[in-house]
Amino acid sequence: MTRQPYSIDEQTSIAEADRTMRKYNIRHLPVVVNNKVVGILSDRDVKSVGSIKASPETLQVKFILHEQPYTVDPNTTLDEVAKQMAMHHYGSAIIVDNDQLVGIFTTVDACRALSTVLENYYLDSE
Repeated sequence: MTRQPYSIDEQTSIAEADRTMRKYNIRHLPVVVNNKVVGILSDRDVKSVGSIKASPETLQVKFILHEQPYTVDPNTTLDEVAKQMAMHHYGSAIIVDNDQLVGIFTTVDACRALSTVLENYYLDSE
């Protein structure tokens, strides 16, 4: 999980969101309004803007974000998060505590966790 992930406001332009993603090498940006998560924007969403007849410099994130993203509280178990992400094909889970963004768990994080489990399994079986 990434604690205190980068986030954007719904009025941020698509171009600025793209620059943020590229600068920090991330693929998911929680969208926050008044400190509350209202959606998520993925790099795939940003790339799809090319098919819309609007300028990425003026088009705001609020027009293409995914509303009601998958959110969990910090006490949700890893197996439950992974199960839901796989079942629904989610690319990320947003971690919220008292409606406040505290982290994000992505498929890359899931792969890291799986790698650690497998490494420990193979070490224990030797």
